[in-house]
Amino acid sequence: MIKQPHIDNNATKPLVSVAWLHQHLDDDNVLVIECDMNKIIGIEPLVYQHKPVIPGAYYVNVEIDLCDSTHAQLHKMASTEQMQRVFLSLGIDTDSVIVLYDAQGIYSAPRAWWTFKCFGFQHVYVLNGGLPAWLEQGLPTSESYQFPVSETNIQRQVIVGNDEVELNSHMLIDKNDILPALNQGAKLVDVRSKERFYGQVNEPRPGVRSGHIPGAQCLPFTSLLANRRYIDDNQLDEAFSNYVDATAQPLIFSCGSGITACIVMLVAWQVGLTHTTLYDGSWAEWGSDHSLPIATA
Repeated sequence: MIKQPHIDNNATKPLVSVAWLHQHLDDDNVLVIECDMNKIIGIEPLVYQHKPVIPGAYYVNVEIDLCDSTHAQLHKMASTEQMQRVFLSLGIDTDSVIVLYDAQGIYSAPRAWWTFKCFGFQHVYVLNGGLPAWLEQGLPTSESYQFPVSETNIQRQVIVGNDEVELNSHMLIDKNDILPALNQGAKLVDVRSKERFYGQVNEPRPGVRSGHIPGAQCLPFTSLLANRRYIDDNQLDEAFSNYVDATAQPLIFSCGSGITACIVMLVAWQVGLTHTTLYDGSWAEWGSDHSLPIATA
C-alpha cells in the first residue's frame, strides 16, 4: 500500500517546509524535482562549485523542459505534447505528491509549480527556501539526480482524474486580453523592481522599452522574500492584503518574461486568493510591441 503523506496546510496552499520534506522524503508517492534556470535576473545568483542534490530528486531545466523554445515568445508555456513527455519521463501519476525545489532558494520553482497546475496537477508544492534551506539544516544530500524514464519505455498517456493531461488555457492570458480584462475589474500585478516598472532603468533585454502596462501596479517579488525564502505566512498575508484588493477578480501576474511573476502568484495562493492568471509573455513581449501602450508613472 502506498504511504500517503499528510500535507500540513489546506489543499490550495502551495508551500512545504524543509522539515516536512525531510520527514516524507522516502514516502513512495513523493516525487522531488529540482527546477532551475540558466539565466537569473533580479537577484544575485548563487553559484555552486559542486552542487549537491536532495536525495532522490529529478531535474528539469525550466527554460528548456517547461517552455516552448521553438516559439518566438520568450518563456512561452510548453505545449501539451511537450509536457506529456516531461511528465511521462518523470514517472508522474495521479497519486504523486510533487515537491519542486530551486537551487536559488526561491526563483524558478514557482514557475514550474504553475506549469504543473496549468496541466491539472493538484498535489504539487514548492519547497520554501529550496536547496539553500535544505543545506542550512545540514540534511543529507546526493551527488546525482534520479535518471528519467527512458523514452523507449514511454508508451502511455498521463492521466489526471479521468482526463488526459492538457493545457488549461484559462490559466494564462494573452496580450490582447490584458486591457479588456482590466476594464472589467481584473487587477494586474507587475512583480519587477520599481525602477524597471517606472522606466527609470533600461530593460535587461535588448529592444524592450522601459515602463509598464497601463493600469498595472508594482509589487516586487523581492519584497516577499528574505534569505532566499518566503517570509512567514502572517507577514505574507499582511504584505499582500496591504497591496492587493482581494475582491479584484481575477488577479493577473506579470514580470519580465513570465518566470518571477509566479513567485508572487504563489503567494496569492498561499494567502487564499486562487483566481489567478499568468501573462507569460510579460514585459518582454509587451515592451517589444510598439503597437501596445506603455506608462512610466
